[in-house]
Amino acid sequence: MRRQQSLLLYEIYENIRSISCLPKEAMEVSELLARIEQGYHRDNSVEGLLKDLNLLLLDLKDHELPISREEFEARAILFYILKQLHRLLLIKREFILNHSS
Repeated sequence: MRRQQSLLLYEIYENIRSISCLPKEAMEVSELLARIEQGYHRDNSVEGLLKDLNLLLLDLKDHELPISREEFEARAILFYILKQLHRLLLIKREFILNHSS
């Protein structure tokens, strides 16, 4: 589990570094990352964090489409980061469910 998490976190880091502009959606992703940082601990099943992530994904669908190629690329990277965070949280949830007895 730790190895998978480490690899995902490194990929997320690299994707964040590749963003050339920060669209307004970056702040929402940043706030989610802060909530994950606060709530991601040994015994947390991350159900609430998964719910927050899914709500953010739904909210982002209602945003206006990007107006430039640069914004499109940045938002695509943010979307991919959210998908990576989803995988990270699923790994954690699976681990907790398998080791909670």
